[in-house]
Amino acid sequence: FSCIAPVLFYCNHSLNPHVVHYSKMKGGCIEARCCRSIKAGEEVFLSYGPIPTSKLIAFYGFALESNPYDKFGMQIDLDDFACGSADGMQGKRA
Repeated sequence: FSCIAPVLFYCNHSLNPHVVHYSKMKGGCIEARCCRSIKAGEEVFLSYGPIPTSKLIAFYGFALESNPYDKFGMQIDLDDFACGSADGMQGKRA
């Protein structure tokens, strides 16, 4: 379990973030280490982690257009498929 430091809460999530690591330093300061340069006036992004869209919506209230961490469940009844039959559906017709 992790949490976002209050000041970093204002940074938005990105799959290509500027900030990849941050830590609390002495005196209550936060050190944020960037993995790429930041131009003057550019919004600073961080990564909330490898989170699927379902959790981004539930916990953060947004979704990414294309998220490589999306996953879905699928259940297949292998009894519906027969090995060795020409159409793969032994005894069943569409």
